[in-house]
Amino acid sequence: MNWFAWQGMSQSGKTIKGCLQASSLEELEKQLRAKDIALLEAKPTNLQTSSFGQWRHTLSSTELLDFFGNLALLLTSGIPLLNALDIMKNQTQSKKITTILQDIKSDISKGSTLAGALAQFPKTFSPFIIHLVAAGEKTGHLGPVLEHLKNYLNATITLRAQLKKALMMPLITFSLSLTLLWVILIFVIPHFSTLYQSLGCSIPASTQFVIHLSNLFSSWLGFIFVASVIPVFFIIKNCLKIPSFKQKIHSVLLHVPFVGTLSIQREVFRLLELLTLFLRSGFPLTQALEHAQQSTSTTVFQNHIQHLLTMIIEGKTLSQGLEEIGSPFFDAHLIALVAVGEHANALAPMLEKATTLYKNRLSATLHTLSTIAAPLFMVGVGIIIGGLMILMYLPILNLGTLLGAQ
Repeated sequence: MNWFAWQGMSQSGKTIKGCLQASSLEELEKQLRAKDIALLEAKPTNLQTSSFGQWRHTLSSTELLDFFGNLALLLTSGIPLLNALDIMKNQTQSKKITTILQDIKSDISKGSTLAGALAQFPKTFSPFIIHLVAAGEKTGHLGPVLEHLKNYLNATITLRAQLKKALMMPLITFSLSLTLLWVILIFVIPHFSTLYQSLGCSIPASTQFVIHLSNLFSSWLGFIFVASVIPVFFIIKNCLKIPSFKQKIHSVLLHVPFVGTLSIQREVFRLLELLTLFLRSGFPLTQALEHAQQSTSTTVFQNHIQHLLTMIIEGKTLSQGLEEIGSPFFDAHLIALVAVGEHANALAPMLEKATTLYKNRLSATLHTLSTIAAPLFMVGVGIIIGGLMILMYLPILNLGTLLGAQ
């Protein structure tokens, strides 16, 4: 199924524009003819692209949650779509949301679907949201579908907040530790170097190394080294857009203690959440897997989802595909839940239970990470600082030993 940007003419002779999903131009023309619209022009469009002006229409995650939450509430209460959009426009105080609602209502009034109207804002509404809304309109269950979407967005925001909370303290501790080390190297170590030069005592090689390191960071070379961190960060960020480099980084991270476990649990949770969302919205399993594959940014999981999709197309079950991939990505408990759901013809409810299970696991891992990481950083920095101090006091200890021997 492709999206087409089309232009047509109504029975009154009015020119209408919109965006619809269809398998071919013939199917698109048939859809428009059913709405008494004559197709004049149509071309395939990519929902990922947009003009620079679309950036001013972007909504935050919280705004998206409120948008679809309010729309789902109004539609499930029996209020027609156009009336619901009017109510939302009158209640919101955001000029940005008001503009979006006005444009959406205008497109729908001209014969477009809600999904087609949302497709005019690709920087605001992602392809999977548009596909989901299109499925809800096609099955006649738009209200419940939007309710599922609202729950998904809420879970995504909650997970992101938990990740930030879990990583905030270790990052703060790490930053303060680096700052403390930098202060010691720049301001404390030079005083020891001056003292030893005035005393004329012998300096061990390990202490000389620390002094040379301090001199390096105190010079313009040290400033260049610190300043180079910012461009290196942007270089790495751009390199992550290269599929091969990105895949190698993901493969390495999956083998890092705690980080690998956290990454796997997060991706499995996201996969289960997306599959539950699409299945409850009326999508077949193959399409649900396709949308889940497009929504994940981890190359390893994209390959695993493609493997699951291939097996299902070949006639095998989802549980068989999960079992073939196996640990550490999919454990026996998850495979058993999926197998029971398939046997009882209740895959979506079982996937929802599995989602709750992995959500609890992910929360426990995040709690453990936030509890252990900060003290580990503090202990590590304490060992480094203690080692530096011992190395800098070695000449004094050696001098005291020599004086005692005399």
